[in-house]
Amino acid sequence: MTEKERFLRAKKVSHEGYEGPLYCPELGGDNQGYFACLADLHARFAAANVDAPPYAWACETITFRLDAQQVVGRALEAHHEGATGGLSPDAISRLQQTLDEWCAELPVIVTYEPDYSRAVLLGDLKARAPAA
Repeated sequence: MTEKERFLRAKKVSHEGYEGPLYCPELGGDNQGYFACLADLHARFAAANVDAPPYAWACETITFRLDAQQVVGRALEAHHEGATGGLSPDAISRLQQTLDEWCAELPVIVTYEPDYSRAVLLGDLKARAPAA
């Protein structure tokens, strides 16, 4: 699908009131076109002294998490086919709780992925800085 087709199919969202990460590959930079918020995006094109592109893509935030079922499945790949039969749902649930607690102790690890179903219209953004 082309960029134009994606844009035509996407729900159009005003930048006013939008909160969340954005993807704008035209601006590139250290984060490869990903911005944590509208203020960061604005700072990037203001520093480059260029007009805002007509739109940026909204993003989904993916937070680091380990899934107990997947961890056990990977660990048992080399074992016989029925190896998971000895594991009760309660055992998997306890492992999930432990993994969740461990992940909560880590620094926040997030990734952004473009949500091509939502285009954030930037319109007159160049004329003024977004509200912080």
